[in-house]
Amino acid sequence: MIEAAIDIGTNTMLLLIAEVSPSKNDQSNRQLGQVFEDHIRFVRLGQGVHQNRAFAPEAMERSIKCFREFKVLCDKHHVTAIHACATSASRDSANSKDFYDRVRNGTGISVNIIDGATEARLSFIGGLLKQQDPKRTAIMDIGGGSTEFVVLRDEGKAVHGQSLDMGCVRATEMFLKGDPYTMASLEQMERNLKLEWNKLEPALQCELREKEWTGIAGTPTTLAGISQGMSEFNAEKLDGYRMDRCMVGDLYEALATEPQSKRVLNPLMGTGRADIIVAGAAILFTAMEFFDKPDIVVSSRGLRHGVLLNPPASAG
Repeated sequence: MIEAAIDIGTNTMLLLIAEVSPSKNDQSNRQLGQVFEDHIRFVRLGQGVHQNRAFAPEAMERSIKCFREFKVLCDKHHVTAIHACATSASRDSANSKDFYDRVRNGTGISVNIIDGATEARLSFIGGLLKQQDPKRTAIMDIGGGSTEFVVLRDEGKAVHGQSLDMGCVRATEMFLKGDPYTMASLEQMERNLKLEWNKLEPALQCELREKEWTGIAGTPTTLAGISQGMSEFNAEKLDGYRMDRCMVGDLYEALATEPQSKRVLNPLMGTGRADIIVAGAAILFTAMEFFDKPDIVVSSRGLRHGVLLNPPASAG
């Protein structure tokens, strides 16, 4: 059967439509087959949510337009189920319920606002590459409003993660000033990011120092694409690409000293990521420094794959 996953984040909305082979007795053993659609749209639903704790009217309009577009694609492929999951910004916004009631009434799509632990679990399930050993891998998922770190525990039987309320949109809105960004605002952001990493529980910190990291979501894939000179994303070249810490640091420094008018010319960033990629690079680089990670493997997979592999319980 053909099913769809919609990942509603702070900066982006992603759609994955794929063939799913269900297990008769165990939902966690579902398999993904042919992918029919895999799209990203930069809607910035979380615009101003950190300050206002509510979705802005213009952000909701952009998102409604995207939901309608995605529904047309789902109808085209006759999907049997649409699993729509919303994350950080939707957890923080006071008008989430009203907005998603409007989405359901207007498009027929029901949205499940998942908690940080569920987001972390699904990101781990979805983000792993086939050649990786789950027991030796830690997933770092840099979102717009939050960042998740996820590992396997209990001899590989349980996924454990922690979500921190610091993503590339939130960090940009909180700290970055000027164009190009001022050195003072960059330094303030870096100091605060290091404090964030120390909020992770001690046991998880130890595991993050020991395991190999895989980075998912837009920041690592964009940085990997830039380092390879890509003009458009190519999952085959991104998946498994290894970036060392010096490379990430150099990219962060180069991007941080450019005006947005130059960053926006890069086809991998455009208007959807040019203003937040510096914060994303800082999140990645400071975390690698804090945990003394020499490198990180990139995966173009993520939450949307995990949602299809192991759909969370529907919202009430």
